[in-house]
Amino acid sequence: MSALALALVLASAAIHATWNLLVKRLGGTVGGAALTWLLGAVSGALLTPVALWQVAAEPGMLAGTRPLWLLGGAALHVAYFLLLLRGYRVGDLSVVYPIARGSGPLVALAVAVTALGEPATPPAIGGALLVALGVVILAGGVRAARVPPTRSPAAVGGAREGADGELRARTRRGVAYGLGIGAMIGSYTLWDRHLVGPLAVAPIVVEWSSATLMAALVTPLVRRDRAALGRAWAAHRGAVVLVALLSSGSYILFLTALGMDAVSRVAPARETSILFGALLGARGLGEGHIGERLAGAAAMTAGVALLALG
Repeated sequence: MSALALALVLASAAIHATWNLLVKRLGGTVGGAALTWLLGAVSGALLTPVALWQVAAEPGMLAGTRPLWLLGGAALHVAYFLLLLRGYRVGDLSVVYPIARGSGPLVALAVAVTALGEPATPPAIGGALLVALGVVILAGGVRAARVPPTRSPAAVGGAREGADGELRARTRRGVAYGLGIGAMIGSYTLWDRHLVGPLAVAPIVVEWSSATLMAALVTPLVRRDRAALGRAWAAHRGAVVLVALLSSGSYILFLTALGMDAVSRVAPARETSILFGALLGARGLGEGHIGERLAGAAAMTAGVALLALG
């Protein structure tokens, strides 16, 4: 991978982990459809002037089947956002985020090798195995939850058992959603790679159309409760605008790098954000179990590094 592409991907990864932390916090107070609509609408509005200028300079960018490809990409992003927000509601950031980001490149790699004819090298295979190991650690390596002591040993045992069962259930939900989100990440990565590669659509136009169409696609869901949407905007407009800027900026950097190098190298390299996400969740959100979750995230980070080298 070229130095410029790697720099763009690493910057994208750091920004990506940060906006996911903000979304995790917002998701507890704003519904999934409402937050998806707000983020799409704000990102689309912010990008409109530059995107329209880009299209005016190159009118052929939207010729032929490209609008259909852009619509399909937006649908994939809607599914991704709704799954992501639901996953953050029922699972921990330090579980959902690493598994989602780690399993996504496996999907991209598998399709890149089987459908695009890109080679599967020994480092890539080793990286895939390390990512799988990270999933196993995150899924099953969480110790029993800490329970404050009480005067009754029976009460302590019962509380500990209940807390441990709740933690295991939350972890299982987080793993399941993480894998589903990862599948969507792999899907939209390959889809958007075709847009910025063979179809030669500018990255900023891809992101603009994705955000704008994403808001349009979820409009029927949010029209049922426009008052709630207004309250969410009034209470969280600053955070929404910040997330919109960070998420769009992160993805534009990634798409730019994606147009410069092979998807089987660029997509895995972006997932260095895994370690940041696990640390932000375990420490920043107080989700605990930092040792196990960082160990799982570290295995995944090493795995995606090998995938990038492969």
